[in-house]
Amino acid sequence: MALNAEKEQYGKNAIDQPYSMEVYKYLRGTPKEHGRVLTPEARDLILRKMSWFLFSKNNQLTDLMFPGEQSESVSCEKVPDDSAELVEYTESHRGLPCGHIFENDEVVYKCVTCSLDNSCVLCSHCFHATDHIGHETACVRNSGTRGFCDCGDLEAWKIPQHCRYHSSIEALDEAGLEPIVSSASPLFVPGYDNSECPVSVKDSIELTLVAVLEFVLEVFAMPTDLSLQLDESSIIDYARSAGLAIGDYEPQTEFALVLWNAEGHSSQDIVNQCTEILQVLEDNYDFSFTGTEHKTIQSINQALQDEGKQRLDWLLIFDQQLWKEVHVSLCELYIATFMRDNQYKMQFALVFARKYPRLAQELLIQDRAIEKSIKLLSLYLFSGQASSISLVRDHGLMYVILDVLKRFFIRSTPMDFQQHKVTTCSSEVFQNQHYPYIFVDIDYLVRMPQVRSWVSTSHDFLSAYMDFLGVLQGMDPYNRTIIRHIESEANRYLDPFNATMNVVNSNKQIAQCYGISARDLFVAIRSTLRELYHSTQLMAEENSMFTIHSAQLYDHLPNNIHDFSKDNTDIVELEFEMHSLSTIWGKEYEVVQYDMAANSVSFNHPLHWFMAELYHHVKQLTDDNLCCFGFAGVRDMVFSAFDTSYEALLKTHNTAGINTDINSKHLSDLHFMSKKEVFEVQRRLLRILDYPIRVCVVMAQLRAGLWMDNGESIQYQACYYRDSRYRKSTYDNDIALIQLFISIWPDTDHILATLLNRYGLYDWFNGRDHTQIYDPLQLGCMILELLNLLIVLVSDRHVATGKSERLGAP
Repeated sequence: MALNAEKEQYGKNAIDQPYSMEVYKYLRGTPKEHGRVLTPEARDLILRKMSWFLFSKNNQLTDLMFPGEQSESVSCEKVPDDSAELVEYTESHRGLPCGHIFENDEVVYKCVTCSLDNSCVLCSHCFHATDHIGHETACVRNSGTRGFCDCGDLEAWKIPQHCRYHSSIEALDEAGLEPIVSSASPLFVPGYDNSECPVSVKDSIELTLVAVLEFVLEVFAMPTDLSLQLDESSIIDYARSAGLAIGDYEPQTEFALVLWNAEGHSSQDIVNQCTEILQVLEDNYDFSFTGTEHKTIQSINQALQDEGKQRLDWLLIFDQQLWKEVHVSLCELYIATFMRDNQYKMQFALVFARKYPRLAQELLIQDRAIEKSIKLLSLYLFSGQASSISLVRDHGLMYVILDVLKRFFIRSTPMDFQQHKVTTCSSEVFQNQHYPYIFVDIDYLVRMPQVRSWVSTSHDFLSAYMDFLGVLQGMDPYNRTIIRHIESEANRYLDPFNATMNVVNSNKQIAQCYGISARDLFVAIRSTLRELYHSTQLMAEENSMFTIHSAQLYDHLPNNIHDFSKDNTDIVELEFEMHSLSTIWGKEYEVVQYDMAANSVSFNHPLHWFMAELYHHVKQLTDDNLCCFGFAGVRDMVFSAFDTSYEALLKTHNTAGINTDINSKHLSDLHFMSKKEVFEVQRRLLRILDYPIRVCVVMAQLRAGLWMDNGESIQYQACYYRDSRYRKSTYDNDIALIQLFISIWPDTDHILATLLNRYGLYDWFNGRDHTQIYDPLQLGCMILELLNLLIVLVSDRHVATGKSERLGAP
């Protein structure tokens, strides 16, 4: 078997020292020696033997761990002793980081004044041993995620912390502070130099740990894939082959069934279910039943082929199989180790990043106890300045995270839909409670100044990020039902909205990276405009119903579209069209043709919101800066966005090492545009602008009562869209985009004509006969809604002008 050969080769490469092999053989023989039952006596004997190996087979040192007759009381359980002094507050930790690991509900202190970000915390001892008088502080209870004290971590604090427990005596003397000296005295070992550990003991500890880790990993690699239909003979054959792989040639006569607790089920539930099964079998003893398939772990064969052979890699891989006590102990070991050794922390972070796709998959698909997931270690690994920039710049971690998110959100979307950029929101993917933790990792990384600088200068990352946003662009569209009323619907409107809220938070953080440099900002704006136009060309939102009907996968239809489709069996693919509107003074304007009453409209446009977040940093785009880059103003920069000649010239300058700014003399010939070219650019920009305008129209129609037949889902989503908690990232960003286009458009009447047309009021405002879209009451309401929008657009302009919200501010 591939498993046997791979496992045998792995064992030979891993244990090549006689001392380690002796320890390994002892561990392999303990189950048989103690009758495969771990009694308290057997546990104590094993612990004593392993301590004997650790201390180089020295009985004197071993007796320190098992003094006299007290050996029987030694236990793996931690006995709480309030009077005992924790080791992290003793003199042995002087000059070292604290590393105290918080228990569940333990009080944790924060100091906003001193900390680099909100993730930096202190334990009670260290907080009261440092000076925070007059600072902005807070205390909270630990939620049980096994955090640790950041005292002593230089990367965590803006203001140096002089902890009287952990700072060196010299540093405290310079600060004029008295140290808190531990009353606990170090253990004295007769016959040894107590200032250092003997070399023989160091070697034996290393060799013993090698054997222990190999044995642990071997045990975790043993479970078979329970997705197979296994009978008694199959189980015996597998046990025999697994034993041969590790050199155990004796037949296996005893087997055990291990039950795993989950969020919804416990061992008692299994017992109850088995009891019920037995009761049924009593009445049906002459029938045989076959169990259903249930995959609990991934195949070890595939794991051995795909994964590396480093022990830390394997420990991370097998973490999903650990029970709570072992998982918590390992996490404490990881944290305690890299808190005291920055080099090890960097190595651990590299291994963690290498395994990130698999760990994230287990979190999103398999993990049932999020607070105990090994994935939560990313808080400590991604929030360090040195480790974060190395992971992002040298190992592409940001690309990995975006790929994980993209694959997750399209996981349940049929391939036919993916080809047309249609993402289904009715699947269980959007109901998942764990994916926000992946977005949090982006937050951890972009908090670091070096990472923000990398993001702003990496054009490849910008493309990758916009590609991810395109997955959620225009998702969950609505169609207005006219013929009949929707009587029942699934209340899943919050699922796609929750995903959108996580995306807009990332939008804000990523956009802030471009608010530092004017050059990076306008390159990002122009790139986003091109991506937005590419997205509009796909017309995924407009043709979502046609895509679904063409694929004949009606189960993926949201309720609002499913019911609408019953009344519209002749759905055809829409094509982009423009049409002319004439004014009473004889002027004509080309506007986008789109029927709001018959076609799809979505609230979710993360690409547009990202563009608006970038524009929030418009203060960087001063006339002087734009002139240095060869643009006469913001209008010139936006209207020339579809001409990539500037980016090519900028890349040439960067490649040639030219650090000076590109002035208007370099690009004056690039920005001269004919009327035909201006008209084509306006067509593209109007396509981009039409989406936020459509959302404003839907909001107005909801107030006017035009969507009453569509049930409550769209009304609830509209409430969240304009809710005070979220509107700054949604509704306000749509308004800001409309203001941007108004402020740069050569003829603002063109935008006004677009608004009138989309609201269905163009003919009415021109005194002409108009189609009866609205009844008189609805017509009056729509007119008021349009006037209200116009007032907002021309009065609340702090974003579009780059000026403060305060009245009279410069």
